[in-house]
Amino acid sequence: MSKRAQGNTKPHPEEVHDNELNIPGPVIKVVEAFAEEKGLHKKEVEDLLIRISSSISCIAIQKSFEFSGPMPHPTLLKLYEEQIPGMAKEHWNEIVEEGKTDRWCRKAREVSIFTGQMIGFVLGMTGLFVGYKLSINGASGAGIAAMFGGLGTIIASICGKYFFYKDK
Repeated sequence: MSKRAQGNTKPHPEEVHDNELNIPGPVIKVVEAFAEEKGLHKKEVEDLLIRISSSISCIAIQKSFEFSGPMPHPTLLKLYEEQIPGMAKEHWNEIVEEGKTDRWCRKAREVSIFTGQMIGFVLGMTGLFVGYKLSINGASGAGIAAMFGGLGTIIASICGKYFFYKDK
């Protein structure tokens, strides 16, 4: 068994073979051209290849793609369908149901905002009317307080939509 097979990471020059060093072919060609240009001996070239081999830890090519949307990429969906038959249709049905639920929630929120504004407006107008009646009948302090309360309720019901129900 060679020393390299026993766990020695750097091979000795006499054990060097290009395929053992795991150096890409183009790199070896560049090193050989450099050695020929500089007039290096075979041993110096082997030492240089060993140093290059020990400095190369990993060469990896990563391929990725990006796809956005509610469904997975068609290729990925096909692979899922091969593994779990019927999964694509089930996933599609879930997305359709989720869309229906989202639309229903949006409509319900819009209705509740409008209803809240109307109730706030009615309460505010009631407060203004009660304040006006109290002021006419001689209770001016209570009438003014009721008017401000009614006016505040109207302002809160109108402006509340813009301050409290913003889409984030």
